[in-house]
Amino acid sequence: MRRFEIHMGSKFIGLILLGLCVVFGIMLIYLMNEMKCIHDDICPLERSLPIMYMGFTAVLVLGVLGIFMLTSKQSKKIERVDDWKKVLKKLKSDERIIYETIVNSGGTILQNELVEKTKLSKVKVSRVLDNLEVKNLVERRRRGMGNLIILK
Repeated sequence: MRRFEIHMGSKFIGLILLGLCVVFGIMLIYLMNEMKCIHDDICPLERSLPIMYMGFTAVLVLGVLGIFMLTSKQSKKIERVDDWKKVLKKLKSDERIIYETIVNSGGTILQNELVEKTKLSKVKVSRVLDNLEVKNLVERRRRGMGNLIILK
């Protein structure tokens, strides 16, 4: 039996929040129109106005939260971490060690730091980076006397 996972990114949640914001906003506007009293006397429904203002505040908060979720970069980070985990499973042991070290350092690291952290020889790190470049997983950029390693 296969197990299916539902992955709800922050963009999807943001869209749901904006949808709820629109639906609740329309409902509140409709209720405000229904509350208009026919008589010029004191309207008994005026007591519920503070509740309506709280409703509009809630709709505003939902809208702002939805926009924030849509524009946040967290969902991209989650997707990238999931991608990196998939890549790690396919790599050989030394490649996995180096790739994971680069991921844990935020996606960029100097090559000499990589040698220090992994405790592998300079030659071994260089050869593994060559393999990772061929697989289009990392990129080396020259920085002074060393290289900056960047995940793709």
